[in-house]
Amino acid sequence: MVTKMHWKTNMTPVITLLGDFSSEYVDLRTIASGFDWSTALVADFAELSTLTARCEIAVVMVHVRSLGTSWVNALSRVRYIAPNARVVICHGADQAFGRRDMLERGAYGVLQLPLDAGEVRQLLGFVWAAPQRMTREPAQSSDDQRQSSQKPNAFVG
Repeated sequence: MVTKMHWKTNMTPVITLLGDFSSEYVDLRTIASGFDWSTALVADFAELSTLTARCEIAVVMVHVRSLGTSWVNALSRVRYIAPNARVVICHGADQAFGRRDMLERGAYGVLQLPLDAGEVRQLLGFVWAAPQRMTREPAQSSDDQRQSSQKPNAFVG
């Protein structure tokens, strides 16, 4: 279950839940704390903008249906408001056919609602490991870079 979190001004990365996640029973706070991250619940894009000014947002999980807009519009707005955050589209079964489009348009990952704790944990593990992997990987040759120019780190849960 998700509850509204108090926003703190700090450098602890924040997993932000945009929209109404009140019907979800996954303990996102506990999962986030396993990565030394905190969570914040914001109801709309204006609250996301306010939070972005106060915190380092690592991930924005977007409950598209509760925002009353299309996933394309939601993704675009979140990427504008929080350009450094990884955006995860959380969608219903009726939108599962569009998962590939969501990733191709810039979503870091997609998760079907209701959320599964294992899928959320795995996705956040990918986010957590991505910056660390970049510092540990050896330099690539230009041939290797061309071959790996496809979208890395996309997650479909």
